[in-house]
Amino acid sequence: IRDDRCRDFTVLHEDFEQGYSGILRTCLSADRVQFRDVSAVPREVITGSWSMVGRNDNPRVPYNAVMRTNRYRVPFAPGMAYEVTFRARGLGSPGTTVQAYCSAWSNGDIIGTCEWESVPGETPSKTLRFATRDAPDVEVVWGFRDVGDIAFDDVVIRCLSPSNGSP
Repeated sequence: IRDDRCRDFTVLHEDFEQGYSGILRTCLSADRVQFRDVSAVPREVITGSWSMVGRNDNPRVPYNAVMRTNRYRVPFAPGMAYEVTFRARGLGSPGTTVQAYCSAWSNGDIIGTCEWESVPGETPSKTLRFATRDAPDVEVVWGFRDVGDIAFDDVVIRCLSPSNGSP
């Protein structure tokens, strides 16, 4: 039996150049984001040859999760502080609210957020910092509100230190 979990990691990186490394996974839902996958379309790629893209044109869908950390492969440890950096680009109309958040999966508590309005053509680097406190089942989710097209790339997850209650 092979165990691919990243135990006691210091830094994990996903750039989508080899498809998926396993530390991230797309969000599955039948009626939510209409497209989410790695893309090699030049206008959708942030760096390299591939980026993760989520697309939705259904105005009745209020939030669109595109990808999340794989809780089996990236077990965020209780009592630790983490930093997640990534790049994102709005591909459609301006003003799409882009969000990354960290939550405890079992009870839905949000323990960290990073949110901004996209500007087409801009590819900001964003940082999400959070402390897991005593939560044993933490994950990070990337997505956007309402309709739009968003590309994500260069995700880096760093373990900073024991949290002492805050990141």
